Amino acid sequence: MKKKILIFLVIFLLALTSISFAEGSGLQEEIDYSYGRIVSISDSKLELSEYDYDKNIEITNVYLLDPAVEIRNTKALNELSAGDNIEIDFIIKNNEKIIKVITLEQNDDDELDNL
Repeated sequence: MKKKILIFLVIFLLALTSISFAEGSGLQEEIDYSYGRIVSISDSKLELSEYDYDKNIEITNVYLLDPAVEIRNTKALNELSAGDNIEIDFIIKNNEKIIKVITLEQNDDDELDNL
């Protein structure tokens, strides 16, 4: 019985050590979410007009585009333009917001066309 408890404790401690190592080494990236209207877009960055609910004002944030950014509800990045409403998933790395996923919001007419 003591041997089983000892084995369990060793496995438990190893598991805790590996979890804390993964968190400390920056291997896991926390994904954040936002949405808003595109102010401007290029091959490398995007300016997004967003509503700041804490301040009750519209603000503009600049995001970098990951070279492997995933685009949803449209075929290519160059089909997005100023005025489009989008949702984004992004990470913060070296104090820069980097977009991983862009989803073009479809208006009701577009959704009916897809039925």
